Amino acid sequence: MTRDEIVGQWKIEHKVGRSGKQGMTRIRITGRDRVKFLQGFTTNDMQSIKKGEYAETFLLNIKGKILGHGVVLAGDEALIFLGTAGQQAKLLAHLDRYIITEHVQLSDESEAYTSIFLVGELPADIQEKLGLQQTGDHTGLSFQQVRLNDHEVMVVRRNNFFTPVLQVIFPISQEAKLIESLDLKILGEDEFEVLRILSGQPIYGKDISEENLGQECSRTANAISFHKGCYLGQEPIARIDALGHVNQKLRIVIWEGADEDIQDSGKSPILLADPDTQKPLGVISSVASWKKQLVGLGVIKRHVAERETSFYARLESGKELQLRVDWINGE
Repeated sequence: MTRDEIVGQWKIEHKVGRSGKQGMTRIRITGRDRVKFLQGFTTNDMQSIKKGEYAETFLLNIKGKILGHGVVLAGDEALIFLGTAGQQAKLLAHLDRYIITEHVQLSDESEAYTSIFLVGELPADIQEKLGLQQTGDHTGLSFQQVRLNDHEVMVVRRNNFFTPVLQVIFPISQEAKLIESLDLKILGEDEFEVLRILSGQPIYGKDISEENLGQECSRTANAISFHKGCYLGQEPIARIDALGHVNQKLRIVIWEGADEDIQDSGKSPILLADPDTQKPLGVISSVASWKKQLVGLGVIKRHVAERETSFYARLESGKELQLRVDWINGE
């Protein structure tokens, strides 16, 4: 099956639902110099984000390698970085060392908040509870604060999935009451992973890391601005843009004729090698199953990372597989 065929089936079977609780990295940046300060560390343009909007971005080290990945939301008196769980310690230490005379404060809110993802075209009563009028319009990079059960929650329209998705963020202390009020079918772990993987959404520390350059993650159109001013790690990013390519790319991979012994290894990184030369072809870091097919996300060597290309690879066990590669929207 192709990616488009699996996506079509997924949408038919999961017209609406919600994920389980999702941990996060949440860092609040306040102070009058917050925008100018963060502008010097992000690949996207913080000065162009309007109140109530957000932008996807990387934070890099001086060599252009990724220290963090997520979105930055522009609120009334703060910027909020949201990313997958576990990034806060590294990012806080990285940013804090550069605060000298700037009026900037960093606050780690990662352990105080959690979120769920609402998927599909939501029923009218759920939209009303969340104060939403045009939930079907999920293309805008926007968020809003709403009141749910007398508690303030944040609703973020996530346009980077293949179906409408809202991320609802709320204090952990209010978790039980707020989730109960959103009476939707819960997606299974594999069902939500299929959504994430086939939408090309990487988890930092699993699918991408400090070993990767920004352009290797297939998020360039969404997360990197080539028109903003200087920022830490910009020189390698600009050099790659001028030269035209990197040597590996994050890609969606689909197993053709997957079997149980491969599925059992899906919880660990799967190393791929050329069957003839034994040279590494890449690593599949995330795997989920869909109707006896496996879908994965991983960093693959450039010469096999072409859209809808099939290739053979050998696993560490010696077994050979035929895999299908697909691009990620946001390349």
